[in-house]
Amino acid sequence: MEKQKIYVVQLDWTNEDDEGVVTELFATREKAVEKFNAIVQEEKTLDWYWSKDAFDKDGKLDTENYELQTNIDDPNALELYWELKCKGNYYLRDTLQLLIKELN
Repeated sequence: MEKQKIYVVQLDWTNEDDEGVVTELFATREKAVEKFNAIVQEEKTLDWYWSKDAFDKDGKLDTENYELQTNIDDPNALELYWELKCKGNYYLRDTLQLLIKELN
């Protein structure tokens, strides 16, 4: 019998004033990927997120001041990650993950 899976989308973030973790659970990978991609777009564009400063209007990363590690372009990746850090300010960091967990 195949174990039931859940899909976890988790954003772990810090800035100069606060930190937090936001976790959402999904029954299907498709819904989890959709949410994951929506968060990435929000991180790049919403005015009240520090992370939007890391990208220009075309979505290109400012590599002089920010570092991005991700596997979202890997078509074979089952679990996904997207981690953005500011090189000059350790407190500015966002880590987004899509994890697969099996239920007992």
